[in-house]
Amino acid sequence: MIARHIWLLLPIALVGCGKDAVVIDQVFTPAGTVVVGNAVRVEASRIERPVSDAAAEQLSNYKQLSEPIPVNASLATKLVKALTDPNTYSYLSDDKACLFNPGVRITFEDDRGESLDVLFCFECDVIAVYRDDKCVGGEDCDDGRAGLLDIMKQIFPNDPAIHAISVDR
Repeated sequence: MIARHIWLLLPIALVGCGKDAVVIDQVFTPAGTVVVGNAVRVEASRIERPVSDAAAEQLSNYKQLSEPIPVNASLATKLVKALTDPNTYSYLSDDKACLFNPGVRITFEDDRGESLDVLFCFECDVIAVYRDDKCVGGEDCDDGRAGLLDIMKQIFPNDPAIHAISVDR
């Protein structure tokens, strides 16, 4: 159901110079880009970071604060479009001195059962990409903050912590 909408977006999002596709593959890995673009199931949950940096390298160490909720096709399409837009990311930014503290986990699963998780930290505007319980990518997403935050507020309409996050940092 969702796949019919999402898989059409990936080629559209990556049309143009081939460097855009390379950039997105660097964020998600080439295999991860395929999973996101061909997702048939997209779920969201609230999470909490483990205490140690070493533990944060494994997705299974993050505490799940809410049960996963399905993301409707319209919001999933908007999310895929934002995540596959090279203008979402701030490639030339310096390393940030903040602690990556994500509050949202989005899981994309394709029709082969392959999955990819994207963790969102709106304290420092960074995403981390996990596959098979390991961090495989990520990027600063300062330039996409407003759009990504708007999508999260729609996914979690009754979550006061998400709605308390300001578009401006």
